Amino acid sequence: MGLTQGDTGGQGDTGGQGDTGGSGGTPVPSMTWERWQRLTPPQQDALRDDVALHPVLRQWRGWRVEVVYYGERKRFIIGQSTGWQPVTLGLHNRLSRDSAHILKASNCTFIRAIERIR
Repeated sequence: MGLTQGDTGGQGDTGGQGDTGGSGGTPVPSMTWERWQRLTPPQQDALRDDVALHPVLRQWRGWRVEVVYYGERKRFIIGQSTGWQPVTLGLHNRLSRDSAHILKASNCTFIRAIERIR
């Protein structure tokens, strides 16, 4: 998923406070997709803010899993968005270009891992 300038990738408005980076939530003033792309991988790792990732599902990235999501049993592949504030994604199938953003605080209960996909 490519982002363009001004696109937050579903991250929402930061209210003028600047984006947060690093696991400590340190402000990263004026972070843009272009600025992020110019950083080296070690610099990106230092600034990446993983607080929006689902605490249980993040460890199953690349796996097809079965969960109870808001009372409904579902199967999907766990993915992760790119950028400085990644989120957990539920991909419908291997070739899917569509996904569901799984909120960190969502009512999602892990049941089982089905198979490793990626």
